[in-house]
Order: sequence, then structure tokens, then C-alpha cells
Amino acid sequence: MAAQRFLSTAMGGPTPTFIGVGIVLSQFVTMAVPETPEVGDTYDFFRLPAGAVPVGGYLAISDIDTGTETFELDIGIANDDTDGVAASTIIDADYFLNSGVLTGDAVSPPLTNGAELRRFNGPFPTQPQLLQETIVRGTVIALAAAGGTGTMTVRVDYLLPGSATS
Repeated sequence: MAAQRFLSTAMGGPTPTFIGVGIVLSQFVTMAVPETPEVGDTYDFFRLPAGAVPVGGYLAISDIDTGTETFELDIGIANDDTDGVAASTIIDADYFLNSGVLTGDAVSPPLTNGAELRRFNGPFPTQPQLLQETIVRGTVIALAAAGGTGTMTVRVDYLLPGSATS
């Protein structure tokens, strides 16, 4: 089957706008994995506004892969498809997280409500300030050995110091 693009409900809402200097903002969404993920599948979580400066966040994911785990989901950023027709382009597929193998096992670590937690620690590599409205996107890199479904939560913390600079 061909790779698919899945959109969270947050993708249908407005992008946050400027509300004040020095305030840490967060966006997060919990999204179902509706079917066994395939290599190349993308999950669009939400948009960050132009001028955002990411400072942290996390991915929490349930056990999508059972047995010998191989599932990998990187979290990155993509250009927004402003015309609503063309597919957006990935800017940096692992801007926030190059996950490696995700086990999702409840025992690793034990205090995450049965999900594996991977933190995003800045500063982030390519663009400290996002100069345009940007999609936070997950991309399946490696197929689950014994795939299944589950849920994932993505949160990004960011500053919005004003307007984007050039």
C-alpha cells in the first residue's frame, strides 16, 4: 500500500498568534494510529506560527510494535501547504526527534501511563526561529515488526518573541 498522510483534528483549527514576549506556549495533540504504520506514512500534528522559537516538548507513544520492536517515528517540521492542494514539503524530518526504535513498553520508563516518552531538548539544529507557519510532522522511518495500532501524543513548547526576522 502507498504511504499515507494522516491529519490530527488540530490541523483543522487556527494557528496561534502572538500574545506576548517571554511567554512559553505549548501545543499538543493526542492522535490515534488508525492502522498499522507503513514506511513513509506521515502524521501532521499541528502548526506552529511564523516566528516560533521551539524550546522543548515530547513524544509519548503506546506500544505500536509487539515482540521484537523495530518501529521508528521521527518528528520534524514541514512547510505548510498554503493552497490546500499540494502536499507540503519536509524541511527537516527529524528536527525535534530522531527516535530510533520505539518500544512503547509500559516498563520503560515506568511513569508514563503505559507509553514510551521521548523528550525534545533544544536548542534545535537548523532553524532556531521558524520564519513561516510550519507543520509539526511525524514520519514513519522503519516498519513495525508486528504492527498494531495505538495512540501518540506530541507536545512542542515554544516562545513567540514577536514577528519572524529575515
